Amino acid sequence: LEITPYFDSELIFAVEDVMPHCKPELEAFQKIFDATGVTDPSTSVMFEDSMKNIRGAKKLGMRTVLLLASQDGSGDQSIEAPDPNDPAVDVVMATTAELKAKLACLWEKEWRP
Repeated sequence: LEITPYFDSELIFAVEDVMPHCKPELEAFQKIFDATGVTDPSTSVMFEDSMKNIRGAKKLGMRTVLLLASQDGSGDQSIEAPDPNDPAVDVVMATTAELKAKLACLWEKEWRP
């Protein structure tokens, strides 16, 4: 998703990091929370292109960013097209190049989409 230039590598997780679980299973998210010491999911942000995973993160109380650039109609997108108007979506970005413009608050450590 091209977010590595913006965050420390130890704060970025991939599918391999949560095995044998997978998003949007609670156990997958809990594994990340435990690894980072997160006790309040609302202090975490999920960057995602799958509505299923966006909704799973929001259900736990996480902040969500729907990335539109990675939409290619494969995977979960073949089941359900990303919906920028879904109530589980906090912020929509075409690409991560918009990150600092749309979410400067992340560097201020206060959520203000």
